[in-house]
Amino acid sequence: MTPLSRSNRSYAIVPLLLSAILVVAFVVVPPLAVPVARGGVDLSSRAQGVITAWVAEGSAERPAALRDFVEGWRDYHVVKAALAAAAGLALWRVAREARRRWVVGGRAYGQAVTLVVASGLAFFAALVVLANLQGALAPLASAVSLLPSADGDASYAATLARLSAQVSAGRPTGAAGAVLTDFAFFHLVLAALAWLLAIGLGIGSFRLLRRRLRARHDVSTPRREKLLLTTLSAPIAAAALFALVVASANISTAGDPAPELTAFLDGLGG
Repeated sequence: MTPLSRSNRSYAIVPLLLSAILVVAFVVVPPLAVPVARGGVDLSSRAQGVITAWVAEGSAERPAALRDFVEGWRDYHVVKAALAAAAGLALWRVAREARRRWVVGGRAYGQAVTLVVASGLAFFAALVVLANLQGALAPLASAVSLLPSADGDASYAATLARLSAQVSAGRPTGAAGAVLTDFAFFHLVLAALAWLLAIGLGIGSFRLLRRRLRARHDVSTPRREKLLLTTLSAPIAAAALFALVVASANISTAGDPAPELTAFLDGLGG
């Protein structure tokens, strides 16, 4: 076995190790760093308790228990975004090295697998970062998304119905107004992040396509390099278009958030 073969074989396990570290970190680190995430299975009931008490109080000012929960939930998203960003950067470096080795490595087919796996995991990590940034910037709406369904709880169902009626009434005040405002911002943040993602993917796709066109008649460009440029440009462009669709849908919701929020609350109340 040549040194290159041994290097290729050992290098192929790096993305798997990084993804395993990411999964472990997502499970272990946030509860250690953020108290609100401890006993995560109880998050829904805790969100139900603090939000139900707030709605019953009828005040726009958030009670201390709700503030603590929402701030903790925001910190939880920040920690997860940081973990995902670190893993994504590491995986991106792996993908770049795998690409270099695959282009120049002769029969280094393991590098192609490494490139695909690392690139896919890096893109997934980027999506996780965006999702958690959304939750960190609009933590109240994110906390509302934790609410469980009523499942026969008449008192809780009545609270959901009351909140839904206030939201749909137009210009709600108190808890309903605060939730609606943050819900609109929640979707506006996602729209902005999706636009940024679409711009980044669009620029990447354009650069790949331009490099492919330049390499078309360049005999010094390796055949694998040309194949890679051709293969990657189309799916990246498609992902950019999908991100634009997501951005447009969320801008629409941010402009008129009441119907979607009402539908969500009514769905929980049964």
